[in-house]
Amino acid sequence: DYAIILEKYNQSACSNKLFKTYPFLKNKKYYLFMGRIDPKKGCDILLRSIHFLGNKFKSNLVFAGDYNNSTGSELKKLVIELDLQKKVFFLGHIINEIKSEVLANSKAMLLCSHDENFGISVVESLGYGKPVLTTYKVNTYQKILDYNAGYVANNNVKSFSKIINKFEN
Repeated sequence: DYAIILEKYNQSACSNKLFKTYPFLKNKKYYLFMGRIDPKKGCDILLRSIHFLGNKFKSNLVFAGDYNNSTGSELKKLVIELDLQKKVFFLGHIINEIKSEVLANSKAMLLCSHDENFGISVVESLGYGKPVLTTYKVNTYQKILDYNAGYVANNNVKSFSKIINKFEN
């Protein structure tokens, strides 16, 4: 599950499999959250940040991770409450080529974690040359800043929405 398939990645061949599986992603620009759907990951902050940005947020957000748990249910309710159904998509657990394709076609990785020792999804995203927008609570944040590989914020709506807006512009 943790492997990325860089050497096998072929943009035209891969995007066909991705869009056959998830046709609603075709021609959409999206940010990606990939990982365990858990309260410590700050997914609620991601949703509230997008809502806070309103029309300034021109993209979509894709959740790749098993959402069949209480946190996933709460997030789906929050999507409805914030009226984000047209901007937020839940894919469930993804692996192999589709995982590579979702990464390769994303704009950036979003991880608003409250506590993260070493985010595998961060490394996978960086492996595809995708910027990472994360928090100071992710232990690799200093490397992201050192290598200009993304933006870092506090793990709250106001701060995180600022870096999303900065990246969008």
